[in-house]
Amino acid sequence: MGRKAAYKFFCYLAIALTLLLSMFTILANIVEFFPPNRFFFINLLAFGLPILLSFTIISFIYWSIFKWKIAIIPFIAILCSLPFINRIYQFRSEKSIITNSTNNELVTIATYNMYGTHFDKEKMASIATYFAKLDTDIICLEEFSPPKSKNDSISLQTFFSQWPYYLAETKPGLLPICIFSKYPITNPHKINFLSRKNNFLYCDLLLPQTSIRLFVTHLQTTSINRDKATIKKAMDPSSTSHKLDKGQILNNAIVHFNQNAIHRQEQVDSLYTLINQSKTNKQPVIVCGDFNAIASQYAYKKIISTGLQDGFVQCGSKLASTYRYFRQLIRIDYILYSDDFHATAYQIFDWEMSDHKAVVMQFKQPNKTKLQ
Repeated sequence: MGRKAAYKFFCYLAIALTLLLSMFTILANIVEFFPPNRFFFINLLAFGLPILLSFTIISFIYWSIFKWKIAIIPFIAILCSLPFINRIYQFRSEKSIITNSTNNELVTIATYNMYGTHFDKEKMASIATYFAKLDTDIICLEEFSPPKSKNDSISLQTFFSQWPYYLAETKPGLLPICIFSKYPITNPHKINFLSRKNNFLYCDLLLPQTSIRLFVTHLQTTSINRDKATIKKAMDPSSTSHKLDKGQILNNAIVHFNQNAIHRQEQVDSLYTLINQSKTNKQPVIVCGDFNAIASQYAYKKIISTGLQDGFVQCGSKLASTYRYFRQLIRIDYILYSDDFHATAYQIFDWEMSDHKAVVMQFKQPNKTKLQ
Protein backbone atom coordinates (compact mmCIF):
# COMPACT_ATOMS: atom_id res chain seq x y z
CA MET A 1 0.00 0.00 0.00
CA GLY A 2 2.89 2.36 0.83
CA ARG A 3 4.53 1.77 -2.56
CA LYS A 4 1.29 2.38 -4.38
CA ALA A 5 0.72 5.65 -2.50
CA ALA A 6 4.30 6.77 -3.20
CA TYR A 7 3.88 5.91 -6.91
CA LYS A 8 0.66 7.95 -7.10
CA PHE A 9 2.31 10.88 -5.33
CA PHE A 10 5.27 11.00 -7.71
CA CYS A 11 2.99 10.45 -10.70
CA TYR A 12 0.78 13.39 -9.74
CA LEU A 13 3.87 15.47 -8.96
CA ALA A 14 5.29 14.70 -12.44
CA ILE A 15 1.98 15.68 -14.04
CA ALA A 16 1.90 18.94 -12.06
CA LEU A 17 5.49 19.75 -13.09
CA THR A 18 4.67 18.94 -16.71
CA LEU A 19 1.65 21.24 -16.55
CA LEU A 20 3.74 24.02 -14.98
CA LEU A 21 6.55 23.57 -17.54
CA SER A 22 4.08 23.65 -20.43
CA MET A 23 2.38 26.75 -19.04
CA PHE A 24 5.74 28.56 -18.71
CA THR A 25 6.65 27.56 -22.27
CA ILE A 26 3.35 28.91 -23.63
CA LEU A 27 3.76 32.18 -21.69
CA ALA A 28 7.29 32.59 -23.06
CA ASN A 29 5.85 32.35 -26.57
CA ILE A 30 3.38 35.23 -26.13
CA VAL A 31 5.73 37.69 -24.43
CA GLU A 32 4.75 40.53 -26.81
CA PHE A 33 1.59 40.95 -24.72
CA PHE A 34 3.62 41.40 -21.51
CA PRO A 35 5.90 44.50 -21.48
CA PRO A 36 9.06 44.06 -19.36
CA ASN A 37 8.29 47.10 -17.19
CA ARG A 38 5.26 45.26 -15.77
CA PHE A 39 5.94 41.56 -16.33
CA PHE A 40 9.59 40.87 -15.56
CA PHE A 41 9.12 37.16 -14.78
CA ILE A 42 7.42 36.40 -18.11
CA ASN A 43 10.20 38.20 -19.98
CA LEU A 44 12.75 36.17 -18.07
CA LEU A 45 10.87 33.06 -19.23
CA ALA A 46 11.07 34.32 -22.82
CA PHE A 47 14.85 34.60 -22.55
CA GLY A 48 14.94 31.00 -21.29
CA LEU A 49 12.56 29.64 -23.94
CA PRO A 50 15.23 27.48 -25.64
CA ILE A 51 15.80 25.66 -22.32
CA LEU A 52 12.09 25.46 -21.49
CA LEU A 53 11.37 24.06 -24.94
CA SER A 54 14.09 21.42 -24.58
CA PHE A 55 12.59 20.13 -21.32
CA THR A 56 9.09 20.30 -22.79
CA ILE A 57 10.16 18.07 -25.68
CA ILE A 58 11.73 15.60 -23.22
CA SER A 59 8.51 15.52 -21.17
CA PHE A 60 6.48 14.95 -24.33
CA ILE A 61 8.65 11.97 -25.27
CA TYR A 62 8.39 10.56 -21.74
CA TRP A 63 4.62 10.82 -21.48
CA SER A 64 4.17 9.52 -25.05
CA ILE A 65 5.76 6.28 -23.86
CA PHE A 66 4.06 5.90 -20.48
CA LYS A 67 0.80 7.93 -20.48
CA TRP A 68 -0.02 9.25 -23.94
CA LYS A 69 -3.03 11.28 -22.73
CA ILE A 70 -0.74 13.40 -20.51
CA ALA A 71 1.54 13.92 -23.53
CA ILE A 72 -1.14 16.21 -24.98
CA ILE A 73 -0.15 18.90 -22.45
CA PRO A 74 3.50 19.34 -23.58
CA PHE A 75 2.41 18.73 -27.17
CA ILE A 76 0.24 21.87 -27.05
CA ALA A 77 3.20 23.85 -25.68
CA ILE A 78 5.41 22.54 -28.51
CA LEU A 79 2.81 23.59 -31.09
CA CYS A 80 2.82 27.09 -29.58
CA SER A 81 6.61 27.10 -29.95
CA LEU A 82 6.67 26.27 -33.67
CA PRO A 83 6.97 29.95 -34.74
CA PHE A 84 10.01 30.33 -32.44
CA ILE A 85 11.60 27.14 -33.79
CA ASN A 86 10.99 28.46 -37.30
CA ARG A 87 12.88 31.64 -36.41
CA ILE A 88 16.01 29.90 -35.18
CA TYR A 89 16.26 26.93 -37.53
CA GLN A 90 15.29 26.39 -41.17
CA PHE A 91 15.17 22.89 -42.60
CA ARG A 92 16.05 23.93 -46.15
CA SER A 93 18.47 21.50 -47.78
CA GLU A 94 19.99 24.14 -50.05
CA LYS A 95 21.53 27.35 -48.80
CA SER A 96 20.53 30.55 -50.59
CA ILE A 97 23.70 32.24 -51.85
CA ILE A 98 24.35 35.96 -52.26
CA THR A 99 25.14 36.52 -55.93
CA ASN A 100 27.18 39.23 -57.65
CA SER A 101 24.46 40.15 -60.08
CA THR A 102 24.54 43.04 -62.55
CA ASN A 103 20.76 42.99 -62.52
CA ASN A 104 19.61 46.35 -61.15
CA GLU A 105 16.55 44.70 -59.64
CA LEU A 106 18.68 42.99 -56.98
CA VAL A 107 19.98 44.89 -53.94
CA THR A 108 22.26 43.52 -51.21
CA ILE A 109 22.18 44.86 -47.64
CA ALA A 110 24.33 43.89 -44.65
CA THR A 111 24.36 44.53 -40.90
CA TYR A 112 27.43 43.94 -38.75
CA ASN A 113 28.17 44.78 -35.11
CA MET A 114 31.89 45.59 -35.10
CA TYR A 115 32.47 45.48 -31.34
CA GLY A 116 36.15 44.93 -30.60
CA THR A 117 37.50 46.05 -33.98
CA HIS A 118 38.07 49.70 -32.94
CA PHE A 119 39.63 51.70 -35.76
CA ASP A 120 42.09 49.09 -36.89
CA LYS A 121 43.13 49.87 -40.48
CA GLU A 122 43.81 46.25 -41.38
CA LYS A 123 40.44 45.12 -40.06
CA MET A 124 38.60 48.00 -41.72
CA ALA A 125 40.28 47.19 -45.03
CA SER A 126 39.35 43.51 -44.64
CA ILE A 127 35.72 44.34 -43.82
CA ALA A 128 35.45 46.61 -46.87
CA THR A 129 36.99 43.88 -49.03
CA TYR A 130 34.58 41.23 -47.75
CA PHE A 131 31.57 43.43 -48.49
CA ALA A 132 32.97 44.37 -51.89
CA LYS A 133 33.31 40.69 -52.84
CA LEU A 134 29.63 40.22 -51.95
CA ASP A 135 28.78 43.26 -54.10
CA THR A 136 27.02 44.75 -51.08
CA ASP A 137 25.01 47.91 -51.85
CA ILE A 138 24.13 49.03 -48.32
CA ILE A 139 26.34 48.42 -45.26
CA CYS A 140 25.01 49.04 -41.74
CA LEU A 141 27.59 48.96 -38.94
CA GLU A 142 26.92 49.03 -35.21
CA GLU A 143 29.57 49.88 -32.59
CA PHE A 144 31.58 51.30 -35.46
CA SER A 145 34.64 53.10 -34.15
CA PRO A 146 35.02 56.32 -36.17
CA PRO A 147 38.43 57.57 -37.35
CA LYS A 148 40.29 59.65 -34.77
CA SER A 149 42.68 61.47 -37.08
CA LYS A 150 42.76 63.04 -40.53
CA ASN A 151 44.86 60.16 -41.85
CA ASP A 152 42.34 57.64 -40.50
CA SER A 153 39.53 59.57 -42.21
CA ILE A 154 41.38 59.42 -45.51
CA SER A 155 41.96 55.68 -45.02
CA LEU A 156 38.26 55.13 -44.30
CA GLN A 157 37.26 57.00 -47.47
CA THR A 158 39.74 54.91 -49.45
CA PHE A 159 38.55 51.58 -48.02
CA PHE A 160 34.87 52.39 -48.60
CA SER A 161 35.23 54.34 -51.84
CA GLN A 162 32.67 52.04 -53.51
CA TRP A 163 30.02 53.42 -51.12
CA PRO A 164 30.05 57.22 -51.66
CA TYR A 165 27.07 57.98 -49.42
CA TYR A 166 27.62 57.99 -45.67
CA LEU A 167 25.54 58.61 -42.54
CA ALA A 168 26.78 58.17 -38.98
CA GLU A 169 26.03 58.90 -35.33
CA THR A 170 29.38 59.29 -33.57
CA LYS A 171 28.65 61.58 -30.62
CA PRO A 172 30.90 60.99 -27.58
CA GLY A 173 29.28 58.68 -25.06
CA LEU A 174 27.12 56.90 -27.65
CA LEU A 175 27.69 53.53 -29.28
CA PRO A 176 28.40 54.62 -32.87
CA ILE A 177 26.25 53.51 -35.82
CA CYS A 178 26.91 54.21 -39.49
CA ILE A 179 25.54 53.50 -42.95
CA PHE A 180 27.61 53.20 -46.14
CA SER A 181 25.55 53.19 -49.32
CA LYS A 182 25.93 53.10 -53.10
CA TYR A 183 22.61 54.95 -53.27
CA PRO A 184 21.84 58.52 -52.19
CA ILE A 185 20.81 59.02 -48.56
CA THR A 186 18.07 61.57 -47.82
CA ASN A 187 15.93 62.63 -44.88
CA PRO A 188 18.39 61.42 -42.17
CA HIS A 189 17.31 61.14 -38.53
CA LYS A 190 19.35 60.26 -35.44
CA ILE A 191 17.43 59.02 -32.40
CA ASN A 192 19.29 59.03 -29.08
CA PHE A 193 17.91 57.79 -25.76
CA LEU A 194 18.34 59.89 -22.63
CA SER A 195 21.06 58.54 -20.30
CA ARG A 196 21.61 55.53 -22.60
CA LYS A 197 24.50 54.79 -24.97
CA ASN A 198 22.27 53.00 -27.44
CA ASN A 199 20.56 54.72 -30.37
CA PHE A 200 19.29 54.24 -33.91
CA LEU A 201 19.37 55.95 -37.29
CA TYR A 202 16.80 56.08 -40.00
CA CYS A 203 16.85 57.59 -43.46
CA ASP A 204 15.49 57.23 -46.99
CA LEU A 205 17.56 55.59 -49.72
CA LEU A 206 16.98 56.48 -53.36
CA LEU A 207 17.30 53.16 -55.17
CA PRO A 208 17.21 53.06 -58.99
CA GLN A 209 13.58 51.96 -59.10
CA THR A 210 12.14 53.25 -55.83
CA SER A 211 12.75 54.89 -52.45
CA ILE A 212 12.93 52.92 -49.21
CA ARG A 213 12.99 53.76 -45.51
CA LEU A 214 15.92 52.17 -43.64
CA PHE A 215 16.17 51.84 -39.85
CA VAL A 216 19.50 50.78 -38.30
CA THR A 217 19.35 50.07 -34.58
CA HIS A 218 21.47 48.96 -31.66
CA LEU A 219 19.16 48.24 -28.74
CA GLN A 220 20.05 48.08 -25.04
CA THR A 221 22.48 45.34 -24.10
CA THR A 222 21.60 42.58 -21.61
CA SER A 223 24.85 42.96 -19.57
CA ILE A 224 24.93 39.17 -19.32
CA ASN A 225 28.62 38.89 -20.22
CA ARG A 226 29.59 41.49 -17.61
CA ASP A 227 27.52 39.85 -14.86
CA LYS A 228 28.70 36.40 -15.92
CA ALA A 229 32.32 37.48 -15.43
CA THR A 230 31.51 38.91 -11.97
CA ILE A 231 29.71 35.72 -10.89
CA LYS A 232 32.55 33.55 -12.20
CA LYS A 233 35.09 35.62 -10.27
CA ALA A 234 33.05 35.40 -7.07
CA MET A 235 32.72 31.63 -7.40
CA ASP A 236 36.47 31.14 -7.93
CA PRO A 237 37.92 29.94 -4.59
CA SER A 238 41.42 30.98 -5.68
CA SER A 239 40.36 34.57 -6.31
CA THR A 240 42.35 37.08 -4.26
CA SER A 241 39.73 39.80 -4.67
CA HIS A 242 37.60 40.94 -1.76
CA LYS A 243 34.97 38.55 -0.52
CA LEU A 244 31.71 39.05 -2.39
CA ASP A 245 28.29 37.98 -1.26
CA LYS A 246 27.14 35.43 -3.84
CA GLY A 247 23.48 36.08 -3.15
CA GLN A 248 23.99 39.81 -3.65
CA ILE A 249 25.86 39.22 -6.92
CA LEU A 250 23.04 37.05 -8.26
CA ASN A 251 20.48 39.63 -7.18
CA ASN A 252 22.48 42.38 -8.93
CA ALA A 253 22.56 40.31 -12.12
CA ILE A 254 18.77 39.90 -12.03
CA VAL A 255 18.30 43.64 -11.37
CA HIS A 256 20.60 44.51 -14.30
CA PHE A 257 18.74 42.11 -16.59
CA ASN A 258 15.41 43.63 -15.59
CA GLN A 259 16.57 47.24 -15.94
CA ASN A 260 18.10 46.61 -19.34
CA ALA A 261 14.94 44.81 -20.52
CA ILE A 262 12.89 47.87 -19.51
CA HIS A 263 15.30 50.24 -21.31
CA ARG A 264 15.16 48.01 -24.38
CA GLN A 265 11.36 48.08 -24.23
CA GLU A 266 11.34 51.90 -24.22
CA GLN A 267 13.70 51.94 -27.19
CA VAL A 268 11.81 49.36 -29.22
CA ASP A 269 8.47 51.04 -28.49
CA SER A 270 9.86 54.24 -30.06
CA LEU A 271 11.08 52.25 -33.04
CA TYR A 272 7.71 50.50 -33.30
CA THR A 273 5.89 53.86 -33.57
CA LEU A 274 8.20 55.12 -36.34
CA ILE A 275 7.93 51.87 -38.31
CA ASN A 276 4.14 52.03 -38.18
CA GLN A 277 4.20 55.67 -39.32
CA SER A 278 6.36 54.72 -42.31
CA LYS A 279 4.09 51.83 -43.20
CA THR A 280 1.02 54.08 -42.90
CA ASN A 281 2.70 56.33 -45.48
CA LYS A 282 3.10 53.22 -47.66
CA GLN A 283 6.89 53.39 -47.59
CA PRO A 284 8.87 50.17 -48.13
CA VAL A 285 10.69 49.55 -44.82
CA ILE A 286 13.83 47.66 -43.80
CA VAL A 287 14.85 47.35 -40.14
CA CYS A 288 18.24 45.87 -39.30
CA GLY A 289 20.85 45.83 -36.58
CA ASP A 290 21.69 44.37 -33.18
CA PHE A 291 18.49 43.92 -31.15
CA ASN A 292 20.28 42.32 -28.17
CA ALA A 293 17.28 39.99 -27.97
CA ILE A 294 16.60 36.47 -29.18
CA ALA A 295 13.55 35.67 -31.30
CA SER A 296 11.40 34.83 -28.25
CA GLN A 297 11.86 38.19 -26.51
CA TYR A 298 9.74 41.32 -26.41
CA ALA A 299 12.01 43.46 -28.66
CA TYR A 300 11.89 41.05 -31.60
CA LYS A 301 8.20 40.20 -31.13
CA LYS A 302 7.21 43.89 -30.92
CA ILE A 303 8.98 44.83 -34.16
CA ILE A 304 7.69 41.76 -36.00
CA SER A 305 4.16 42.66 -34.90
CA THR A 306 4.29 45.64 -37.28
CA GLY A 307 3.94 43.09 -40.08
CA LEU A 308 7.61 42.89 -41.06
CA GLN A 309 9.10 39.72 -42.52
CA ASP A 310 12.25 38.04 -41.18
CA GLY A 311 14.93 37.49 -43.83
CA PHE A 312 16.20 34.32 -42.19
CA VAL A 313 12.73 32.78 -42.00
CA GLN A 314 12.07 33.56 -45.66
CA CYS A 315 15.29 32.28 -47.20
CA GLY A 316 17.85 31.30 -44.53
CA SER A 317 18.97 27.75 -43.80
CA LYS A 318 20.09 25.57 -40.88
CA LEU A 319 20.76 27.17 -37.47
CA ALA A 320 20.66 30.96 -37.20
CA SER A 321 23.59 32.13 -35.09
CA THR A 322 24.88 35.70 -35.16
CA TYR A 323 26.74 35.85 -31.84
CA ARG A 324 30.06 34.06 -31.43
CA TYR A 325 29.71 33.27 -27.71
CA PHE A 326 27.19 31.07 -25.84
CA ARG A 327 28.38 28.15 -28.00
CA GLN A 328 27.29 30.11 -31.09
CA LEU A 329 23.64 29.27 -30.48
CA ILE A 330 22.36 32.84 -30.13
CA ARG A 331 20.73 34.99 -32.80
CA ILE A 332 20.42 38.69 -31.90
CA ASP A 333 21.20 40.44 -35.24
CA TYR A 334 18.39 40.75 -37.77
CA ILE A 335 17.28 42.05 -41.14
CA LEU A 336 13.50 42.55 -41.23
CA TYR A 337 11.47 44.07 -44.07
CA SER A 338 7.98 44.97 -45.22
CA ASP A 339 5.96 43.01 -47.76
CA ASP A 340 7.09 45.39 -50.50
CA PHE A 341 10.32 43.38 -50.82
CA HIS A 342 11.04 39.85 -51.98
CA ALA A 343 14.11 38.33 -50.31
CA THR A 344 16.15 36.07 -52.59
CA ALA A 345 19.14 35.15 -50.40
CA TYR A 346 20.24 35.34 -46.77
CA GLN A 347 23.64 34.41 -45.33
CA ILE A 348 25.54 34.79 -42.06
CA PHE A 349 29.32 35.23 -42.19
CA ASP A 350 31.76 34.66 -39.32
CA TRP A 351 34.79 36.82 -40.07
CA GLU A 352 36.22 36.47 -36.55
CA MET A 353 36.89 40.19 -36.16
CA SER A 354 34.05 40.86 -33.73
CA ASP A 355 31.96 39.02 -31.16
CA HIS A 356 29.16 39.19 -33.75
CA LYS A 357 28.74 37.77 -37.24
CA ALA A 358 27.78 39.70 -40.35
CA VAL A 359 24.24 39.22 -41.66
CA VAL A 360 23.72 39.76 -45.41
CA MET A 361 20.46 39.68 -47.37
CA GLN A 362 19.68 40.14 -51.04
CA PHE A 363 16.27 41.27 -52.28
CA LYS A 364 14.40 42.42 -55.36
CA GLN A 365 13.57 46.09 -55.44
CA PRO A 366 9.92 46.84 -54.72
CA ASN A 367 7.67 48.56 -57.26
CA LYS A 368 8.09 52.26 -57.77
CA THR A 369 6.89 54.41 -54.87
CA LYS A 370 7.12 58.03 -53.88
CA LEU A 371 8.24 59.32 -50.51
CA GLN A 372 5.43 60.87 -48.51
